[in-house]
Amino acid sequence: MHRFPFSRFEPMRLKGIRPGGWLQEFLEHQATGLTGNVEVSAYPYGTEFWGSQEDDLEGSYGTWWPYEQTAYWIDGALKCGYLIGDKELYNKAVSEVDFAIEHADENGFIGPEDRKSVV
Repeated sequence: MHRFPFSRFEPMRLKGIRPGGWLQEFLEHQATGLTGNVEVSAYPYGTEFWGSQEDDLEGSYGTWWPYEQTAYWIDGALKCGYLIGDKELYNKAVSEVDFAIEHADENGFIGPEDRKSVV
């Protein structure tokens, strides 16, 4: 990765990071806390994510924010699981990504039908 001449930090790939100390402890708390147990939390996290069946879609699922919010969880869970070597957490997040990719429409669009007209 290229370093910016004015920066004090350099971009790093995730695989180049190995947490230790307080960061390792923090990530382990995340994995055993809400990040690792998101299914017990409130809407939209307590429901299926991208893998929902049409009859599961209730309330405000017709809007964009449940998908955005669950994408934040997926991003964080993937990184947390990878960094601490928690395969269960990592695979939980990867399964959501895999489902979304496997269910792209014929034009490659990924997401709820009602969002097609917005992109």
